[in-house]
Amino acid sequence: MLLEKEGDPKEVIQIGSVNESQDLHEIITLLCCGGAILFLEDTPILYVIDATLPASREVSQAIDEKVVRGSHEGFVENLDKNINLMRQRFLDGSLMVKYLEVGTISRTRVAVLYLKGISNPEYYEEVFRRLESIDVDAVESGSIIEEALENSPFSPFPQPLNTERPDRVMGNLLEGRITIMTAGNSSTIVAPSCFFTFYQSPEDYNTRSLYGSFFRLLRIFSFFVAISLPALYIATISFHYELIPVDLILTVKSNHSYQ
Repeated sequence: MLLEKEGDPKEVIQIGSVNESQDLHEIITLLCCGGAILFLEDTPILYVIDATLPASREVSQAIDEKVVRGSHEGFVENLDKNINLMRQRFLDGSLMVKYLEVGTISRTRVAVLYLKGISNPEYYEEVFRRLESIDVDAVESGSIIEEALENSPFSPFPQPLNTERPDRVMGNLLEGRITIMTAGNSSTIVAPSCFFTFYQSPEDYNTRSLYGSFFRLLRIFSFFVAISLPALYIATISFHYELIPVDLILTVKSNHSYQ
């Protein structure tokens, strides 16, 4: 095209977008991302042509969070596709997205999503501040992002919520939480999270509120039963056996000793 026509390269080249740049670091970054650079003689301005062909898998079902009812879409490793999945669910323009780069070498793209008018401004400002304070060479996984968001890094319990489902992220955004997406990672981070957040299934958003609340309470009740009944059994059989009849305690003790 440049050999056949004369004029501004931004008007002559009709393939992709063409932008002007004089920043060498920006040009190197765009070149590493698959862009094409056009040099013109006696001109200090370089033209960056968007010629990228990103390779990524198509949107498919989340492997770790399969459901019977509701959407079967799951996030992929492409950040732009993941954000598009979320924008399709908020057509009123309330979904806000802020980008930043983490890692001095990898310069991994990270997106912070929140709902305007619902999320607490102090939350996403604090999340953005912690992400900007990360000083690493490269972001190899989402664990680096999680460590920056944790208030108690030595706690054995999970603090941010990880999910691969857009509908689950939508439900948490509507509750005022913040979502962090990382390029090259299909798992997104939801913060802040509490104890009860981890006992909510993706299917709870696709059932009636009464049923969803009942099953959520049942999971919490089962958790306390699972951690209390074994201790109660051992305490009764070994130390407080007078609480049960003698014939029954002898039978239980004999079976216990045999096992």
